[in-house]
Amino acid sequence: MKKIKIIFKALQIVSLAALLSCGGTWENGDAVWEKTFNAEKPKEIILLNSKIWVSSHWSYEFQSFIEIKSNKKLIEAFEKQYKLESSSDFQVVEITEKPSWFTPKTEDHYIIKESNLYNDFKIFIDKETKNIFITCSQL
Repeated sequence: MKKIKIIFKALQIVSLAALLSCGGTWENGDAVWEKTFNAEKPKEIILLNSKIWVSSHWSYEFQSFIEIKSNKKLIEAFEKQYKLESSSDFQVVEITEKPSWFTPKTEDHYIIKESNLYNDFKIFIDKETKNIFITCSQL
């Protein structure tokens, strides 16, 4: 009986450690895409910069910032999936600090689109380079 209690206690500690270690910050890798969209990054998408913060809370809370090389097909897919509409709101919700590489120019340099289906999902398309900046969060 004592051995079972020890094993049970060890399992509780391991479970608690696993639960608390689920959060963190990831930068510049496919993991950012995968944690943001819960899908593998398509090969045709070129990540230039990326960062995601994930809470260690029991629910999945995160904030993501991504910069992608110009990709017309991706914009079209996002417009369809997320029902993106034109916006003039340059503000970004900041749960965690916005990286310096994210939308570094003034707002008149971007086409801004946001989703009416999902809170805090917004893309900024650089008018010159056509690079795509994506931000989204979930609390």
